[in-house]
Amino acid sequence: GQPPVSAEAIEAMKTTELLGRKAYRLDLTGDFAGMGGPSKKDHRMVAIYSQFPAFALSVKMTGPKDQVEAQSAGFEAFCASLSFDQGAAARARQPGAGAHGADGFDPDKLTWSIPEGWTHSESPNEQRQSFRRHATFRMGESSQCYLLFLSGDGGGELANLNRWVGQMNR
Repeated sequence: GQPPVSAEAIEAMKTTELLGRKAYRLDLTGDFAGMGGPSKKDHRMVAIYSQFPAFALSVKMTGPKDQVEAQSAGFEAFCASLSFDQGAAARARQPGAGAHGADGFDPDKLTWSIPEGWTHSESPNEQRQSFRRHATFRMGESSQCYLLFLSGDGGGELANLNRWVGQMNR
């Protein structure tokens, strides 16, 4: 993979907003190794990571460089469309609310608009105590975008951003 980034480099990194919070944005090209398996040549990854008090949320799109470029506007629109059911958020702030009551966000109340040309596919059965793939979308034959919730601090910004950097070889 590419060399890790330092905490100082992350603070200087391009940021955006996701659900009203600061989010770090990576945009990398190269050979995508993912979480294992053979490396895929000439790929691009666009990923956004935001930390909340009770969890972290990431939105990540990967695929052949030209396909990801063609879906860039859809990715931006998708991220902008993310919202939490406001009624559920208000109820979660009440005394005695559940695990996500501290910040009023329940991952199961997340809503979005699916961009044209994207199809919602069944996420792999990837749910563990530390993370949950919430939704997966396909664009074309070999591009995908997915939402991932990580419990607690999810390992932290530095570890997660460096994991993504490590998935791309120049």
